[in-house]
This record gives sequence, C-alpha cells and structure tokens, in this order.
Amino acid sequence: MKIKITIVLTLCAASEASAQWVVTDQLMLEQKIIEMTRLGDPAAFRNLEGFSQLSKSLIAPGTALSLHALQEVASGVNAFIYTGNGLYQPVLDHVVTAAGVLVPRAEAEYRKFDAIAQTTTNFKEVQKEIQEKVTQLRQEISDTVSRVLSASTDAEVQKLHTLLTSQNTQLASLERERDAALARVLVQDVENRNDEKKQVQARVEEGVAAFQNAQEKMGQFLVPSSSPVALPSPGAALP
Repeated sequence: MKIKITIVLTLCAASEASAQWVVTDQLMLEQKIIEMTRLGDPAAFRNLEGFSQLSKSLIAPGTALSLHALQEVASGVNAFIYTGNGLYQPVLDHVVTAAGVLVPRAEAEYRKFDAIAQTTTNFKEVQKEIQEKVTQLRQEISDTVSRVLSASTDAEVQKLHTLLTSQNTQLASLERERDAALARVLVQDVENRNDEKKQVQARVEEGVAAFQNAQEKMGQFLVPSSSPVALPSPGAALP
C-alpha cells in the first residue's frame, strides 16, 4: 500500500526558497530524505570528486619566492658568468691592465645585476608551474560543468556549483600569482635603474668637489707672498 506523504524542504544554500514535493513512493521518500541530509552535511562536500584535487593544489608549495629572498641569494660571481642561455657574454672577474697586472673586480657591485637574473629566472619557473596547473584546472572545470549538466538532483547541483566556484577562484588566484612574479622583476629593474642614476649623481658631485679642491689649491699657489723682498745693493757681489 502506498502512503501519500508531503515534504517541505528549505534549500538555504541555493535560493532560500521553499520547495514542496508530494511523495507517493516509499523509495522516493527515502531518497529525498538522503538528499536533504547530504545538502547540509560537510562530509558530502569533502568527499565530492574534485575537492580533493583542489585542496592538494591549494596547499602544495609553489616555486614563487619573495623579492627579499631573491635579493638575498644574489651574487656578483653569478653575475659574472650569467649568459642568459647564450644571449649575453660573460664578464671576467678581473681586469687586465696594460702592464699585464690582474685587478679583481668589486664582486659586491655586481650583485644588483644578478638580482635581476634571479627574479627573471624565478618568473620563468613560476610561469611554467602555473601554466601546468592552469591546464589541469581548466580540464577539471570542464569536467565539473559536464557533471552539473548531467546532475539528477538539486543537492548534487548545489555541491557541484560550490566546487565550480572554488575552481574558478583558484584559477584567478594562479593568474594573480603569475602577475606577482612579473611585478618582482619590474620592481628590481626599477631599483637598478634608480641606483644607476644615484651612482651617476654621486660621481658628478665627487667630480665637482675634486675640481673645487683643485681650484683652492691652485689659488693658494698663485697668491703672492706677503714677505718683503730684499734687493741687493748695487755694489754687492752676486752669489
């Protein structure tokens, strides 16, 4: 014997609207009760296919490094030998004078050039890693959309919608991470350009100071002596 049962559901997670079913089958009644239970059950979301991959992706350590960390590892020695995959000529760590004397270069002065190389190298690593993640994530998003279209219950649609929202958020986050890696390159380049201008200004001031000092010394040399000049008498014998 079939029993007619009316169930009122409140779907708070989706539209906050009330939906009413008239269930005339015991099996359908049990299915609806299960759906209502799962709708508010966190375990149902944790066990949803796709959430596990997303969670692992979020906590996995990436290759991105802070600008401070990249500056810390910058080395003048690395700057000497950096060739950019053969695009640039390396620099010797010394200068040979005309007399054949080897004069070492100031290694510390070249760290800023390696800092640029460090940031560009890290950007390439981040870009490669993110591109792989983006490709995989887009495939997962496509799979989730297909599952939404084929979902048979409202509870399943809502859970998949939550997953889809999380996946799209992660996709946007990856794009921001790539932008941040590029920004570190640009910031270091700006700092290097600023330092170059600062060094030019410092050399100009040093040149002006040296010129003024030379003028003062020359002025002191050309000032006539105030000591009286003794003229020899006409009859005095010359020494």
